[in-house]
Amino acid sequence: MRKGCLADNLPEPEFTILPNVFSICFHIRNNNEAAKNEEDFGVNFGVNPTQNKIIELMMVNPDIKTQAIADEMGLTKRTVEYSIRSLKKMGLISRIGSDKNGKWAVKNERRL
Repeated sequence: MRKGCLADNLPEPEFTILPNVFSICFHIRNNNEAAKNEEDFGVNFGVNPTQNKIIELMMVNPDIKTQAIADEMGLTKRTVEYSIRSLKKMGLISRIGSDKNGKWAVKNERRL
């Protein structure tokens, strides 16, 4: 994979290994069509950069609270709550347990 990316003048893929998740990020060429697609549909099938960062924070720390996410990202709590509602509607995350003592569950198939 690395050789193919380098041969195509693209950065090497980025590997992320977490306790329950393994992901590979491939970079694409920065052309107008790719930028348009990313802008219209989001990088991960409708997930915007804010939502993607929320998911990453939840994967690293399933116990994370909404206020901690807001503080980490420099957003208001209300903005984070709105993004979380959207992610729940898309079926990408769910809450296991109570709001106070529960954990976040991130669906592994969100990155195809």
